[in-house]
Amino acid sequence: MNKRFPLLSLVSVVLRALGLLTTLVGLYYVLYEGIIEPNLPNHVFAPSDATEMAGGFVGLLAGLALIAFGEIIGVLFAIEANTRPRS
Repeated sequence: MNKRFPLLSLVSVVLRALGLLTTLVGLYYVLYEGIIEPNLPNHVFAPSDATEMAGGFVGLLAGLALIAFGEIIGVLFAIEANTRPRS
């Protein structure tokens, strides 16, 4: 937690947590709804399964982007702390 920018630190943590949650939900949709469920007995791969699988891929990408944005804020804090003149 950065003492100079506490709200930005909180935003960074929230972005990473939300990104992790979004990534997990996207992974569920890709794996279960798109791959496992269509292979169950008496089930065929329908257009709705393709839509769910595509939504899972979008969720995965969005989650990874949120995690990356949260990490970028942390990297900028580290750069700021390491380039600040020592008093």
